[in-house]
Amino acid sequence: MGSYTFCSIDGMKDLWCKNQSSCYTNSHSKYGFEFINQCLACEAIPEWEIPLPNVTYLSLDVEITNVEGTVNFHPYMILGTNIGELAKFARCGKLEYRDAKYNCDCAVAEFFNLEYSDFNRFCGSLLTSSTCQDPEPLRGYNIKDLFFNTSLHHLMTCDVQDGCPKVGNCKCVCTSHPITDSLIIDCSNQYCKHLPDVVPKTRHKIVLLMEGNLIQSVSSKYYFKDVKSLNLSRNPIQSFDESVQNFTNDVEIIITDHLLDSLPRQVQLLDPNVFRFGQNGIPCNCDNLWIGEWRKRKEARYPLFCSNFENVLIEDFISHSTDCESKQDTLVALYSLIPLTIFIVLIWKLKNLRYEVKVLKSLFRPIDEDIQKSWQTDVYISFDEDNEDVRWFVFQILDKFFRRRELSTYIACRDSWPGSTDEQNIVRNLQSCKYCLILQSSVMYDLDKTNSCSNRMEYRLAWDLFTNKKLCKVFVIKFDKSKTKEFQAMKTKALYRFGMGFKIYDRKRSLYEKLLEVFNEPLVTNVKHIRQRKRRISAY
Repeated sequence: MGSYTFCSIDGMKDLWCKNQSSCYTNSHSKYGFEFINQCLACEAIPEWEIPLPNVTYLSLDVEITNVEGTVNFHPYMILGTNIGELAKFARCGKLEYRDAKYNCDCAVAEFFNLEYSDFNRFCGSLLTSSTCQDPEPLRGYNIKDLFFNTSLHHLMTCDVQDGCPKVGNCKCVCTSHPITDSLIIDCSNQYCKHLPDVVPKTRHKIVLLMEGNLIQSVSSKYYFKDVKSLNLSRNPIQSFDESVQNFTNDVEIIITDHLLDSLPRQVQLLDPNVFRFGQNGIPCNCDNLWIGEWRKRKEARYPLFCSNFENVLIEDFISHSTDCESKQDTLVALYSLIPLTIFIVLIWKLKNLRYEVKVLKSLFRPIDEDIQKSWQTDVYISFDEDNEDVRWFVFQILDKFFRRRELSTYIACRDSWPGSTDEQNIVRNLQSCKYCLILQSSVMYDLDKTNSCSNRMEYRLAWDLFTNKKLCKVFVIKFDKSKTKEFQAMKTKALYRFGMGFKIYDRKRSLYEKLLEVFNEPLVTNVKHIRQRKRRISAY
């Protein structure tokens, strides 16, 4: 390929002239110097059309003459790139720059970080008559001589106003110091209670001076990864949060005069030499044993003393921590019992809640359509037929209520088929009902009662049909307060927990409302049984 020369054409950057065509100068009055900004008799093409892998150097020639006043930046900076990139890509060309006076601040200092060969190319033999005008201590210094006089480099700085923290009484001063690759943010002795939330944008590392303030806690900030020094001396620091891991191992954190009781576990991701604790220590106890192990493993150079022992390093405390080891063994033994205890509790809970699990499964499982077609009656009522109060309640209250709601009922003493045993009637009729209502009363399930066996059988069969999804719901009504042990008490409690129980003597809620809630859908019978159902309803 041919050779190419960089040119800037009327403010357009990154254009190239093919075949090293000649260029001419044009006055650039804004900056008071002449700058090559046109290409003559050449084919100018954009950078992206150049086969870049074959391009090694750029040629960049600048001539500046008759400069009046002070130049506050290097002419090359008009290209809008940083010095490192310019030195990398513009490796040829020359600069003629006669009798200029520099404002030798941070902008000029950027060039002082170059290798001498690059500096000499940019600001070399043709600059022997160029000197500093500002600041006052550098006035008259030759630029080339200043490069080697490192004792004066600290004067080449700039005040940074944009983004410099100033919140309430916490007012900071920000200074750009390119020679040390630093942005210095000085917030010392300003009654600051927190680290700044925002800092100026910079490509340099941050030096944050916060000594002599009121900071108690160090919490996460987005710029932690760019901090190279954080001075928190003379602050009552009590805690670091886990964001301490966002610092790098190149940072220096000075926290003398702290009030720390411990450190976050995340500091183990850092080198312990990041921290300068001074003479203030932390308590040496079993909880902080890991801190000594971390510092010993990573060979900490800066001391961290035990605050509860005189002149004892926390690393040395490890060898005298036999009590901690015995406590740890005890804790390990106790911790090993936790899973076993949880397992035993779960087994006990599952055993006691096994009926609740069955009820819950039955409520959410669908009922087979063939089983629904076998239903002929809405409600099977199980009760103590020998108890006159209960008997009157069934016929005068419950049955009449159900008939008003067009719900058919089965009552054994009234509807059982003649010629069949009690067991046969219970099985046949309970299997053909949609719901079962169990009206429990005192001594209903006592074994010395005549109908006790039938009532027990009704309860057990109703529960089995319900949990096997052959019965829609089982509803238990407690008629009176029984002092004897309840029959199938755990199953009854499980039904109560899922709203399938009611106490007559508890008047907080209407019985009729509860019945409508449980038996909310009358059975739609097939044609074969419609007449039989109507005859039963009209008979009463």
